[in-house]
Amino acid sequence: MFDHVGMILRFDSSNNSKKKEVYILEAVSSGVGVKKWSDLRKSFGQFYLRVVIRHIEWPRGDKALDLLGQFL
Repeated sequence: MFDHVGMILRFDSSNNSKKKEVYILEAVSSGVGVKKWSDLRKSFGQFYLRVVIRHIEWPRGDKALDLLGQFL
């Protein structure tokens, strides 16, 4: 049974130190939030007993990425 849903995203950045940063877009009680994946990993075992990741393939052309950007 799952009680939480999120989407893991990696954003391009002009800052080389953040170029590989990964974020999670997640539904929380106050709405939708974005957190660094590295910060969320620190709370494993405190709030989450298990994390399941499902990789979804989808066309990542310019139009699809623009639509995702508008959604976010």
